[in-house]
Amino acid sequence: MLAWLTASCSMSTSLLAQQDSSHRSQSAGPRPHFCFRGSPRQTCSGFMLTEFTIGHSLAASSHTDRGAILIWELGAMGNGRRHLAVGLSVFGSVSDQEDTYGPRLRLRYWVSPEVGVDFGPGLAFGRSKPGFNGQLGISAGDRIGVVLTLQALPASLYEPGSRVLFGGIRLGSGFGVVGGIAVPLIGLIYLLSCNCLD
Repeated sequence: MLAWLTASCSMSTSLLAQQDSSHRSQSAGPRPHFCFRGSPRQTCSGFMLTEFTIGHSLAASSHTDRGAILIWELGAMGNGRRHLAVGLSVFGSVSDQEDTYGPRLRLRYWVSPEVGVDFGPGLAFGRSKPGFNGQLGISAGDRIGVVLTLQALPASLYEPGSRVLFGGIRLGSGFGVVGGIAVPLIGLIYLLSCNCLD
């Protein structure tokens, strides 16, 4: 009788331990992994940056620098604690001010699982001396957002120093890839159709 009670208690304890372990694994959910589309630490340990920005000047030190800007950006970020992600990217831009390229430090604060505030100071190469290209923006789902871009370039042998503040729309992840290819392609088709390249 005593042996039977001991065996029953052992089986019950083993079943309870298995149920508790199963419950813990289910509540923990999937482990964070590296993602293509950005998301906070609970889902992604890190993520890619594939962004395309189209914007227009809001203010400029010279009227000749006013106009549109296109920016392509590629990089990666890692999620840390306290809702903060840190990373690096490289960008290339085309504008009436100057065609520039360079590296950028990227910081993102996750306000919610779908909304992030971005800050990105960077160096802008394109003249004899490097300038500054910095961004401040907010994105939804790492797919679409609004962004302010300040580009300040030093004087060169043929150009005076200039500063331009651009406002625009930024596309990210898959939207960024599609936009970065489609917009220039549409522009090229338009130029060819109107014989503007002659």
